[in-house]
This record gives sequence, C-alpha cells and structure tokens, in this order.
Amino acid sequence: HTSSSIYLAVPTLTSLTVADAIRRAMVERGVSVYVITTVQGLSHEADATNSLALPGAQVFVGDVPQDYFVLVLDKTTVLAGPLVATEAVLEDQSMQTLSVTDATNAEQYAALLDQMMTEPNRYQFSLGGQ
Repeated sequence: HTSSSIYLAVPTLTSLTVADAIRRAMVERGVSVYVITTVQGLSHEADATNSLALPGAQVFVGDVPQDYFVLVLDKTTVLAGPLVATEAVLEDQSMQTLSVTDATNAEQYAALLDQMMTEPNRYQFSLGGQ
C-alpha cells in the first residue's frame, strides 16, 4: 500500500482550482503534500501556497525555475506544464501544454523534487500542523 502524496514544484501557485483540490485532498483524505516554490512566488499577491500551508502542507522555498511546473501524484503520475499552477490564458500556446507521465518517470521526478526540498540552501516553513 502506497501512502498518498502530492509533490508540487512551481515558481508560484495562482490556480485557486488546483490549490482547492490539493487542500481538499489533505483535509478530507489525509494526503501528504510537499510544495517547493520561490520567495517571489510566496509574495505574489495571487499566490495560493499559504492556503496549503495552513492545513499542514510542508512548504519549501528555493530556486524553482520560472518555467518549471511539476506535480507528482502518489509517486506514480507526473503532471507538467504551466496549467499545473495557473488558470491564466497564456499568450504562447505551446506553454499551455499539460503532460501526464506514467509511473516509469514518476519515481524519478519525486526523487528530484525531494532532493530540491532537502538541499542545504533551502528552508522550510509551516503555518499549520498535522
């Protein structure tokens, strides 16, 4: 039995739909959530990361590239592309791609995000608690 988890790496999280779905997964189903974002992302007026930290998501701040949007579900499925974090219509149509990767790459993505979150130049904050 694999424990349920969501790993999210985004420069900023402005999709209220995505944030609400992640928050419901945490609160209603006990899913563990790990987010890495940027200082700029956290200070963005439309950023929804704090709404995930309040119910207990572990939020890490570090160097997430501006074009890096990755969500890993249960270490088996990877969603990638700007639509992971934003609902805005983007000028560049190629940037609206949302790709789904199967389990063969999901473990590698989860390990990469885990490494991004545990490197010494990162720091973590938590507003809530489980």
